[in-house]
Amino acid sequence: MTTWRHRRAWLVTCFTCAMALALAAGARYWLIEPANVSAHCDAGAADASCVVRAWAIQLFVHQRIGWFALGAGLMARVTRWRSLAWVALFAACAGLVLYTAELCAPAALLALLALVAPVRKPDTADPASTNNSVQNTSA
Repeated sequence: MTTWRHRRAWLVTCFTCAMALALAAGARYWLIEPANVSAHCDAGAADASCVVRAWAIQLFVHQRIGWFALGAGLMARVTRWRSLAWVALFAACAGLVLYTAELCAPAALLALLALVAPVRKPDTADPASTNNSVQNTSA
């Protein structure tokens, strides 16, 4: 039986991936691919949709979002920083829609591995042993 904490983590993960996929799909199918938007922006228009379109295109030129997601996933896996793992997962899910699946698929797996890994807790010194060392040095 799974606990509420596991269910909540599963729901947050699914929501994060769904949001990234929806935003990337919206950018792809309403800003990048339509011929009329492409013709409008290529004609020299400088409105907000053309700026967002240019930014979205820059995400997958030279697979930038894929390299970012892979690097963040590797760092999150090594350092076990959960916040970095969430960023890597979001970027990887968006990159799966934005033409960089080769790098974003392993990045998503690395991010998920970092999220399910147990969190390292720093070792705390035994208070009794520190009191003894203090007493021994003062004597």
